Amino acid sequence: MLTRKVCLIFKFFVCLFVVVVVVVVVVVVVVVVYICNRDTSRLCPCGNAGVGNSGVALLDTVGQTRTASQLPSSASSSPTTTAGEIVIGNVGESCNTVCAEHNNKRCNDEKLAEINNCNTLKKKFQCTVCEDNEGNDQPCLNEVGTCLRKSNTMSFSCSGSFRTTRRLCYCE
Repeated sequence: MLTRKVCLIFKFFVCLFVVVVVVVVVVVVVVVVYICNRDTSRLCPCGNAGVGNSGVALLDTVGQTRTASQLPSSASSSPTTTAGEIVIGNVGESCNTVCAEHNNKRCNDEKLAEINNCNTLKKKFQCTVCEDNEGNDQPCLNEVGTCLRKSNTMSFSCSGSFRTTRRLCYCE
């Protein structure tokens, strides 16, 4: 009789444990799906790379990580003409802010169309992956080290920003 009660209690706790594990797994899956789908203009933040600010790492071109401040000097800025230059912003900054802080220049939204190509993005950010996307913060580098080229080329915004991307700006 005692053995039977012990077996019933043991079965009860095993079943309870299984139910708790299943509930936890379901909750984790729901949270991950929510995070990955809450902003469809970004890649899922799941993985080894981070945001790129305050010591958080960006994924570089060979799969190593480095902070946003550790981008190579060739990625910082380079003149395109005597009138303007391409400048990389800090994480979360709009091109208006980037250009104002860069010798008090102004962003030219029409020139953003000229730098909205994978060749320029790959050269400036040294990313290996470049994808078409849509967002007012593009062209840019996202939190997982992917360059994003704006797919809707009818309008570009100097004021656009996103909390985890670095803008590529044209400043005059």
